[in-house]
Amino acid sequence: MANPRGSCEECWYAVLLIASAVFVTAIGCETERQPVSSGTSDRTATPTKPTFTVHDVFYIAPLVDSVIATGVVDVGTFHVGDHVVVADKIRTQIGKIESIEQGEIPEAVRGDNVGFHLIGVDRGQVKSGDQIFGNN
Repeated sequence: MANPRGSCEECWYAVLLIASAVFVTAIGCETERQPVSSGTSDRTATPTKPTFTVHDVFYIAPLVDSVIATGVVDVGTFHVGDHVVVADKIRTQIGKIESIEQGEIPEAVRGDNVGFHLIGVDRGQVKSGDQIFGNN
């Protein structure tokens, strides 16, 4: 690149470096002043309540007479006896929590693959894909 002012090459490179630094600093400052958007709305924000996504639902009438919702705890901790809401409409209570690896357990935490025995819920009220929210 030719030097347009006819001065020494070192001065020209210094001007380029200073101009580059000023330009980069200006971009950096401008970026910092802009609000950072996560791209999520309130509807898709990370839930703060314990959340469980139902994968499968079982009904064992003669032995247990309850609905068992199996799936994974997405957020938080659920305990036996917790009052929960299924699919934003059904209020119930967790009678038991069972894990394939550990059997009956007192609580389930984020990432646990478990089954919730839901008290007072009829067959067909809970389906795959429903979310269960705790009151914590």
